[in-house]
Amino acid sequence: MKKKLISAILTAVMAVQLFTAVGSVAAAESGDYTPPLSITDPIPEDDLCITGAFNSDRVLRSNWAPNGQTITFVEDANGGYLSMSDIINAWDGFDYYPSTIVGPGTYKFTGYFRTTNPGEISMLQVLFGSIDSTIEAVRTFIYVGNDWVKAEFYVTLYKDLYFIRVRGGPYDECVQEYCVDNFSLVAVDPEDIPEDSSLRCGDNLGLTDEEYVKKAFESMPISKTISVYDPEKEKQYDVGGIMINHDITDFIAKISINGWNEKDIVDYARQFEGTHVTDYIINVFSEGTFNYPTKYGTDYLELYTATERLGVEVDYTETSYIEAANYLYNTLSTDYIGLWCEYFPTIGINPWLSFRMNDVHEMYDSVVSGVPSGLISDFYYKNPGLRRNPHHFGDDYKYANSYDFALNYKYAETREYVLGAINDALSTYNAYGIELDFQRNMYLFGIGEEYEGLDTMNKFMRDVDDLVAIYEEKYGHEIKISARVASDIQSCYDFGLDVLTWAAEGIIDLITPTGHYSTTDMDIPTKIWSSAMAPHGVEVAPGIESHIRASQSKAANTGGHTFSTMAAFSANAFSQGADKVYLYNFFRGSTKFDESKKYTLTSDFYSLGSDAGFWNMITTIGSYEKLMTVNRRSILTYSDTYQIWRDSNAQLPLAVDTKNYATLRIPMGDVSEGAVLTLKFSTSLATLSDTPPTVYVNSKLCTFTGMETCVGGYVSDKLMCYTIPVEAHNGGYMVAEIRSDVDFTIEYAEVFLEMPVE
Repeated sequence: MKKKLISAILTAVMAVQLFTAVGSVAAAESGDYTPPLSITDPIPEDDLCITGAFNSDRVLRSNWAPNGQTITFVEDANGGYLSMSDIINAWDGFDYYPSTIVGPGTYKFTGYFRTTNPGEISMLQVLFGSIDSTIEAVRTFIYVGNDWVKAEFYVTLYKDLYFIRVRGGPYDECVQEYCVDNFSLVAVDPEDIPEDSSLRCGDNLGLTDEEYVKKAFESMPISKTISVYDPEKEKQYDVGGIMINHDITDFIAKISINGWNEKDIVDYARQFEGTHVTDYIINVFSEGTFNYPTKYGTDYLELYTATERLGVEVDYTETSYIEAANYLYNTLSTDYIGLWCEYFPTIGINPWLSFRMNDVHEMYDSVVSGVPSGLISDFYYKNPGLRRNPHHFGDDYKYANSYDFALNYKYAETREYVLGAINDALSTYNAYGIELDFQRNMYLFGIGEEYEGLDTMNKFMRDVDDLVAIYEEKYGHEIKISARVASDIQSCYDFGLDVLTWAAEGIIDLITPTGHYSTTDMDIPTKIWSSAMAPHGVEVAPGIESHIRASQSKAANTGGHTFSTMAAFSANAFSQGADKVYLYNFFRGSTKFDESKKYTLTSDFYSLGSDAGFWNMITTIGSYEKLMTVNRRSILTYSDTYQIWRDSNAQLPLAVDTKNYATLRIPMGDVSEGAVLTLKFSTSLATLSDTPPTVYVNSKLCTFTGMETCVGGYVSDKLMCYTIPVEAHNGGYMVAEIRSDVDFTIEYAEVFLEMPVE
């Protein structure tokens, strides 16, 4: 399939912006700018007045009929639509204003805008773009109320101007309309620029940016803390980094639904520029099947046209990820993996290729039913003798589970097939690293074959290293090797993975200890990993799953992470010596990123599916220093990856009785000076607050402060809350001892760290 050069892509992107734009810009000439006298004056028919909305999976566009004050939502170019249930999520619109090409020089920008939501804090952001998509200047106006605002400032262009992007909207989510009119770029002599070029309207005239922003926030009619993202302030923080593993099946399954094009795919990658993200890991191979066209093995494009497979009639044309792959490669003629491998390095991010080493999605159902899955390769179906535990397959698979159907790496055929897949991907894409994802899945050998498997996998890893060296010479740069493995070193050995030998022989450059699926392991022994890997120059990036669950008890609920839980995991990891943190299964999917949302964070419990939550996460959790400035919620969890002869390390559920102190150890990481720490644990006894248990943390007596509901619904029981005295803020871990006059069970526990408001 055709791979397009990134320069051509960006030129096409800008052309799309130019030909779909509305409004007008007069380049290098002055004009007459007279705004309406008041908010109630009629709006001229030729003024540009737009509004917009978004929901969880698509950007919506609408038109506003001037004078009639009637909002008519229409289907946008990407197939977006609006239903009544979406109206409460309406936000601001945006559009592009084409400019004739203006040569380098200094220009004056002038225009008017307003909001029709009285009392809301709003903003107008103006971005100038050059033909190669470089943003030459950015200016944000923050204002309160519904007055017309005159936007006037100066900008020096160093390249030809190709477009102006203007957008505005509120700091808080609400229905919003805004009008903009009479934009112009006027060529000026730099010597003629007044000393105060930041013009305001009304009683804001003469205020500096800092004074104006301060006034805006003091006037804010909402009672919640909002932080403003300041790129200059960010420079004071050292960044370790964030690695993101992108489940590409989730991504491509939504692209055709939204009608994405190449511009949208580039825009999706562009959202990570300037964040803490240093490495973007693209899944290209799982269950032996490829996400891109290849002649080596089974791929989604091949399956799209298949009508018969393994003697069974099949039709995958409506299977979401296969249908989307066809849309990408055949309809758009776009190799999105190649595009990202070219684009990410231009914004300082390393593209990686990820290989799921033994994934088992749909294997049990597929084998038992005899219906081949679109996720699983022909190689798997045609080699039933390579499976792990055939002795479990009797009596109609009565004793089998999905892991029994996984491939067995003791067989050379299995190892050779996977090695060939790595070779195929590296010969196709110029990546800066490859990841061997053993957590999909850690069951690599038959039961009892794991010890012998240590030498087998060492040889396999040496073969991978030799193969990568060939492509390092071809592409002229280093290609790192990473392994995603179980949370602790002993578990890795239990599964047949000799991680210490890999490090000592210089095979791996990075290791990612992580949980498997059902929960994030908040207590990965990062200090031990760092001590073992540092002498060999191997980086450690503890992995975060998108799920969080306190215990295996039915009383505990699986939930999603929020900003504060992500901050807690990362603070603990960096406190113990992590080099980076790693995100897995965070299904942002094809949600388009709204840049203006990066300026706000209204709650520690913000969902990471929101733009505000996601942006603040990827600009916070990659820096130890910044993590020490934010609120953190350390939830006690467990490791869900261990061999069948071992027990889980889950501390919960925990029985509390009248005879002994029950003990919990919650990982915290370093504790910031001035922080307030609160221990919270669940109880099903509503009357327990009448005679609250005695609690010590790190041998210091804590104060009972009441009961509350668990935010996030991780458990239905009420939480008992205790303030942890400053003398107990030792960092590292909070060890709680609990003694009660009545018996009860704890299903959930956390420590909430709250920083003082400046």
